[in-house]
Amino acid sequence: MKQSRRLQLLTLLLATGLAMTVFGALLRGTVGQKIPQLQGIPAPAVPLALLADPTLLQAAQMQETQIQEPGEETLSKPGTDPVTEQPDAAGQPSEPSADPESGSRLPEVQPEPTEPEAETTDPPESGAAEDASIGTVDVSYFDDALFIGDSRTVGLSQYGRLGGADYFADTGMTVFNVLTQEAADTDFSRQTLPELLSGQSYGKIYLMLGINEIGYPFESLLAQYQTVVETLRELQPDALLILCANLHVTRATAASTPRLEPDNIESLDAQIAAMADGQQIFYLDVNPAFCDEEGYLRDDMTGDGVHPYGTGYALWAEWLLEHGIQ
Repeated sequence: MKQSRRLQLLTLLLATGLAMTVFGALLRGTVGQKIPQLQGIPAPAVPLALLADPTLLQAAQMQETQIQEPGEETLSKPGTDPVTEQPDAAGQPSEPSADPESGSRLPEVQPEPTEPEAETTDPPESGAAEDASIGTVDVSYFDDALFIGDSRTVGLSQYGRLGGADYFADTGMTVFNVLTQEAADTDFSRQTLPELLSGQSYGKIYLMLGINEIGYPFESLLAQYQTVVETLRELQPDALLILCANLHVTRATAASTPRLEPDNIESLDAQIAAMADGQQIFYLDVNPAFCDEEGYLRDDMTGDGVHPYGTGYALWAEWLLEHGIQ
């Protein structure tokens, strides 16, 4: 009888080991292709690694959904065909034409643009305008806050949600479509940003846009960014407007998409920082918490070179709690 039980236990262990090996090999061959950390470990250990760090699987899922959904971000798939921006009768760039497949409105994307010929000034290290007082705040500080942005802000809403803040964010959102595209969150139904701001009052509005637009005509990008800022101020004159620096990408991502080199992103962020007045409009730069000394997003912070892991968004939220505008 004892020998029979031992044989049953041994059979169970062998069957379990075989199942773990097969399952681990399948995982490594699918989601593991997007997660470098899984490539060098034995197949039976792959499921255990995913259980130990769920953000690995979350990063793979974000890479699948946030990069490849309709209206996708141009930084994530630079090889897609651009939609041409047509000038209006006055010779100025018109509102970008619609993508017939996604319904998103995207301006022209240059396949490999030259570095923007813009006046460049170094953004403040802390990202704050001179008159701002920055300090640690309680999570309730964000109860009257609105975050506006692209897929990175979507990630922040999922893995670094702060207090009762609202998040108007979607994959592929840009300064060119943020005023016309619809979005929804836990506290409001699907609607446009002007509709939301006309029916809801906010004390703080955080805006992070521009990474998808790098490579578009620089003057057109900045002019539209300024239009968005003016619209926000008009619709919410009493709110503090916090302009957020665009998070950088990894060295490998920048190498494959040269327009995303740190110098180009910093050139754009410097112009965004210049819009802060230290009275109602402020500027914050989270990049020092995420980037290496050369300005590249650290590899240990991301699985796809663009979006942080879930733990990274939690770190971002902690950083925001330490950088409240007071």
